[in-house]
Amino acid sequence: MEWEATHKEYLKSLKSEGFTKEGWIDSAGNFWPVDYFESHELVASLVLDCDEATAEKHVDQFGWLRLSDYGDRTAAKALNQKQINTLFDYCMALDYDFKRVNEGILFF
Repeated sequence: MEWEATHKEYLKSLKSEGFTKEGWIDSAGNFWPVDYFESHELVASLVLDCDEATAEKHVDQFGWLRLSDYGDRTAAKALNQKQINTLFDYCMALDYDFKRVNEGILFF
């Protein structure tokens, strides 16, 4: 018998993975990990319960921070304090220099 998670169960499972090199920090300060078999757009669409093709537009509107393992950190808006706190925790968990990561965010 195959088990399928509900949307709510999947999100809870995803959140429980902790910090990974790639992911999103949403405007509420939640970290949403992206693993090597998923795209940022797919994870955003699952979290927001929207179409994958429009997910990036939505995260930009909501001011999410995108973290990529190749060093890119991008956001459409300035980070709020909850996002900054989570970014700090992310850096501590992965042994990254918070100041360098924070100053390296590209805003578009």
